[in-house]
Amino acid sequence: MGAGRPQKADPGALYAVAHQLYWDFRGLAEGRSRYWFDQKKYAELSREMEEADLDLPTVDFYKREAIAESRTLIRIPGEPDVLKELLRASTPQAVRDLCADARNWPISPASMFPVYLKEHASDFVAATNDPRFPRSDRPSNRLKQLWFLSRALAGAVFGVKTRTAINLVGSMRPEQVFHESRDGKPARKQRKRRHKSRVDIK
Repeated sequence: MGAGRPQKADPGALYAVAHQLYWDFRGLAEGRSRYWFDQKKYAELSREMEEADLDLPTVDFYKREAIAESRTLIRIPGEPDVLKELLRASTPQAVRDLCADARNWPISPASMFPVYLKEHASDFVAATNDPRFPRSDRPSNRLKQLWFLSRALAGAVFGVKTRTAINLVGSMRPEQVFHESRDGKPARKQRKRRHKSRVDIK
């Protein structure tokens, strides 16, 4: 890297990583749902199709139906005790030790969550001790804690300080952004309609 001022992290990239980490934290706390594909059921349905005398378009239709019928939404329970231990961890090694069992966590198999935790364990522990970290143990405060840690950990991934990451990403949690954007659309449309009416009147 050449001399000069260090490159700043892109807020959009920071938010994207923090967003994914947040849902992984919530998966750890609350569990998650995922689809399970029943291979045995699909094989039975496929065998029934093979035995029937069907034209190609009909076979394609029933194949799609068989795939849909063979998928089942299952609920994977959370690991709230693991999350509590992570939040109480006083050393980076304690965080890394907890990550050793990450294959059993209710997160996506492709998630980078445990990798980032292990690589940036020191930053994670520092974030839990940050003066701005929400301290209350009230259930309503837990999501604030998870969003704070998600932003701090995303900052560590990009090599920026917790304070910088917090400021760049913002305080609004992902589900709040969704609800605000969804609730705000009708209001904006109404304002546009009212504005158009005033123009028409003139």
